[in-house]
Amino acid sequence: IYVRDEVGNIKSIEIETTKLDQSAPKIEVEKQDNQESIELTITLTDEKSEPIQYVITDNKETPIEWEEYTSSITYTINENKTYYIWVKDSVGNIGYEEYEVTTIDKEAPVLEITNTLTEWGEKDIITIQATDDIIGIDGYSISKEAGEYNWEEVEKSLELNTKIEINENGTYYISVKDAYNHITTKSIVIDKVDNIAPILSDIQNSSN
Repeated sequence: IYVRDEVGNIKSIEIETTKLDQSAPKIEVEKQDNQESIELTITLTDEKSEPIQYVITDNKETPIEWEEYTSSITYTINENKTYYIWVKDSVGNIGYEEYEVTTIDKEAPVLEITNTLTEWGEKDIITIQATDDIIGIDGYSISKEAGEYNWEEVEKSLELNTKIEINENGTYYISVKDAYNHITTKSIVIDKVDNIAPILSDIQNSSN
C-alpha cells in the first residue's frame, strides 16, 4: 500500500494476506454399483475453512438447509436421475458436484412371444420380441421344462427380435434375461406341427 503527500514523499506498507478463502470444499466420491442400487462413499475436505456442511439433492437449486459433515458419508441411490452433492465451508463458499445415475435396473425384460401356425404344418416358428429399457438383454432360452434354462447369449442390447423353428408339438417355455440376470419367462403351446407321413397299414388286391 503506497501513500504520497503533496510534495511527493512516498511511503509504502506491505501487508501479507494469509486468511483469504475463496474455494469451496473438495468432494471425492467412490461408487459401488449393486445393480438395483448404487452406494456412494463421499469424502469432503477443506484445509482452510472448516467445519464443512453438505446436502445431497436431486435439483440444481442452491440449498437452504444444510447438514454438518463429521466423517465420510454413505449415501444409497435407488433411482436413476441426476444428483447434486452440495458443500459449504465456514466462510460461505459453496460448491457442488453433479452425479448422473443411469444404470439402476430393478425390472426384468418385457417379453412377447407368438407362433406362426394356425393350421396344420410341417414346422412352426416362434417369434421372440423382448425389450429392456435400462441395462439391456443379453440372453434367451427355450425349454420344454418350466424353470429349466438353456441360455443362448446375445450381444447386449435394449431390444431382442429372434425366431426359433419348432418341429415338435408341446409346451415351450421361453425366457429372456438382462445383464443383471433378471428373468422373464412365458410359455406357448405348439399343437399344429405334423411332420409324420401317413402309415400304410394294409394293401389288398382284389380282382373281379
